[in-house]
Amino acid sequence: MKRKSIVETLREAIEGSALNITQLGELSGVDKAQISRFVNEKRTLTLESAERIAEALGLELKAKKKRQKWISVKTGTFTKTIVIGKKEKM
Repeated sequence: MKRKSIVETLREAIEGSALNITQLGELSGVDKAQISRFVNEKRTLTLESAERIAEALGLELKAKKKRQKWISVKTGTFTKTIVIGKKEKM
């Protein structure tokens, strides 16, 4: 099973939210046009913007290890870990 990227996961969280783009922009402090372009796959987000949007959605972006590229998305008691790129060999 292919793991979702943080970009896919964040887009799905935005689209599944009860908030509209304007409300999400107001809560996160990220320009609504920037959020709209991200959702419509016209641009990416900076890590700062992604963190602000995630927080407004009640999610937590948390890096676990410096050398391995992966991130955890936490909402309530549920945590999903997303690996970016290949895992290091043991």
